[in-house]
Amino acid sequence: MRSALNNHLQAWILGVIVAVAGGPLAWAADSPVPAAESPVRLAQDIPTQPKMMTPDLKVLAVAVVPDLRGRTEAQARDLLAKAGLKLGKVGQVAYQQTPGTVVRQSPAPKQTAARGSAVNIWLAQAPPIKVPNLIGRPLKEAEAMLVKSGLKLGQVSSVSSSYPEGTVARQSPAANATADKGGAVNVWVAAAQPVKVPDVRKRHVKDAELILRKSGLRLGKVTPRPSDAPEGTVLSQSPSPGQSVKKDSPVNVWIAEVPRPKVPDVRKRSVKDAELILAKSGLRLGEVTPRPSDAPEGTVLSQSPSPGQIVDKDTPVNVWIAEVPRPKVPDVRKRPVKEAELILAKSGLRLGELTPRPSDAPEGTVLSQSPSPGQIVDKDTPVNVWVAEAARLKVPDVVGRPLKEAEAILAEVGLKMREAGREQSEIPAGAVARQSPAPDDVITKGSEVRVWVAQPLLVSVPDLVGLPVEEADRRLRESRLEPGAKSEQPSLPPAGQVIAQKPPAGAEVKVGTRVGVVLGDGSRAQVPGIV
Repeated sequence: MRSALNNHLQAWILGVIVAVAGGPLAWAADSPVPAAESPVRLAQDIPTQPKMMTPDLKVLAVAVVPDLRGRTEAQARDLLAKAGLKLGKVGQVAYQQTPGTVVRQSPAPKQTAARGSAVNIWLAQAPPIKVPNLIGRPLKEAEAMLVKSGLKLGQVSSVSSSYPEGTVARQSPAANATADKGGAVNVWVAAAQPVKVPDVRKRHVKDAELILRKSGLRLGKVTPRPSDAPEGTVLSQSPSPGQSVKKDSPVNVWIAEVPRPKVPDVRKRSVKDAELILAKSGLRLGEVTPRPSDAPEGTVLSQSPSPGQIVDKDTPVNVWIAEVPRPKVPDVRKRPVKEAELILAKSGLRLGELTPRPSDAPEGTVLSQSPSPGQIVDKDTPVNVWVAEAARLKVPDVVGRPLKEAEAILAEVGLKMREAGREQSEIPAGAVARQSPAPDDVITKGSEVRVWVAQPLLVSVPDLVGLPVEEADRRLRESRLEPGAKSEQPSLPPAGQVIAQKPPAGAEVKVGTRVGVVLGDGSRAQVPGIV
């Protein structure tokens, strides 16, 4: 009976499964968008819930709708075929997911539908790209910006514009408009505007250059032309005034120049006369080079440019003039300075500056000279010399050093130590208490430094008898001594006064020596006279 009941129940369930002819048995809500993804924009015509139609009820075989999200269209078709379903309408929607993959489906996954019915899907489409602003950018930079944005450069045209030449003056689509990935953006590049050539005739060439520069042009070739006009005046120009040319074009000019002078012959003249003759011809004296000769000293032997040559005004004319044989500098090194002076005088030279230089050579010996030996110089040229002098150094500080250590320090720098005596000092006994010369004094190398060896500093012990103990202690400290042991003995009043001390008053002791005292306790009384 239970088996018959089960069969009857299964037949009843199968009987209630109905479907619309050509459609699924039941419709579900659209597939939800995954929470981790946010679409850029969604198609407005995407159906959400299909209208329920009055079904023509009949019993059909059913299928479970597979999950097609994230699949390509071909993969979705295969999955539906395996489930006994077929692919219906295919739509597109802007979505931040791999383009061409399913982001929605209807019916939803895991719903039941009649076998052979259609399942509609929506594929992800790449979101639109915002077109960058290319205005004012050089063409290569604009192209790089488009490629970086996922777009490409389209048609390039030129247009007259106030923007710098070669930069983008217009674009289509406009900046901030949207375009599909890989879309082309057409640009118009600014072309140079023509410039009107100014009239620079009758202007000085320097003024003409400024005028051309202000007009966006530049001075081209400058050609001199003999003329009676002021020198440097522009006589003509090319291109002509008023002509339209490209920006930064050169403008060639022809400028006035005065007639060029002929070089006079100044040979066999004195150099002073030659200078006057050249000045009258509009030229000037150039380099004057002496040359040994038997001609009178200062006479021009030759010249350049040559006589009769046509040259520019103010051209320098170099001349070579006669001179008496010049002396050769003798070698005075290793000579005493007085002997060096005599040797130089015999050669027609003289002793120049004397500069001391520390050296181990005998003092007053010439160490080096300038000019160098063998050099040819003018007569009466001074020869500077560097003369040896005993090395001088700073005295190191050896106060407070043990005697042997002080001697080693002084020897290391080339000085000698001599023990000059002893003196009382707070410095440890046997160390240097004083030195002469003092530290940092500058003395000659090999000199002697006297030192005094420290011996203990002695002070006189004060008289403490009859003083209260506090006053006795104070007196000791003032004398740079220390209170020592204290003891008591019977004495007449008052108590607490010093009745004896050790060492005794007036003794010479070291600084810091302890002085012991005996204090009276005031226990004795004086016997009165009763006789």
